[in-house]
Amino acid sequence: AHDLAWRAAAPPTLLGHIPHDSRRPMSMLPTLQSRTKAFVGHIPPSVDDEFLFKLVEACGQVVSWKRVTDPISGLAKQFGYCEYAHEEGVLRALRVLNGFPVEGGNLLVKVDRKTNEYLKEYMAARRREVAIGDAPPPAAAGAAGAAATATVDEQQQAVNIAKFEQAEKDVDARARLHLYMMIERWLRDGHAGRRRYRNDRGEVTYLPDPEDLVGQVQRMPIDDVYRRITELAEAQTHRDSMVAAQRSHTEQSAAAKEREREREKQRERELNDVRKQMLLADERARQAGRGGV
Repeated sequence: AHDLAWRAAAPPTLLGHIPHDSRRPMSMLPTLQSRTKAFVGHIPPSVDDEFLFKLVEACGQVVSWKRVTDPISGLAKQFGYCEYAHEEGVLRALRVLNGFPVEGGNLLVKVDRKTNEYLKEYMAARRREVAIGDAPPPAAAGAAGAAATATVDEQQQAVNIAKFEQAEKDVDARARLHLYMMIERWLRDGHAGRRRYRNDRGEVTYLPDPEDLVGQVQRMPIDDVYRRITELAEAQTHRDSMVAAQRSHTEQSAAAKEREREREKQRERELNDVRKQMLLADERARQAGRGGV
């Protein structure tokens, strides 16, 4: 009765860790048109499109990604638009990717008002679906189905929802770990995203990293996932603070050099003023000498 393949093309990154099954009773879903497009902003200039696509894809299957470019210079701007194949993708992006630290900054993920309203209705429907578990939806059960939710006692509904929320939290954690691991590899490989080596002719080329990140995340026990997230988050915070300190030192050095240049210019102006005064004094003395004669 519930066999509606709404996840025909599930997100490729964490397939197998979907927090709920593929059943989706239509009577419980929002009647609005599906809305899964998100704005992605605060993209650091050093992050190229290829790597950024990997980051947004870690949250779910991507239908389209477009980074806005400057029409005059052709350079990529610091924002773009991502459309996910399913609601879970954009919801996970809002929970995981929004605020995620990259290159000393934090990504911004948001949706417009209509999409936000749709997603709220969608999640309310998901929670109702989860609460009744295997109970038939009202539309499928006729008159008796009107009390489908009531057939599952409140305690069991609470248990079902708690399991669902924990499963969602665990999948979010795996997605977050995937992001941290991609960032670590990206930084390790000099922003290339792939391991570099020199061939027999001394040419630099690339090979795929032999370790599959998605596989690593999938195989890792959930307790290890949370522990590893904490470790990588602390390492990234330390790295960002070092970068910020270095940037601050560089800015302070540049400011000090600028102040020294200004002082040098001021000294030069003062010397020029002294020279002018001396020249004027000499000129007056000559004129006074000619007048006396």
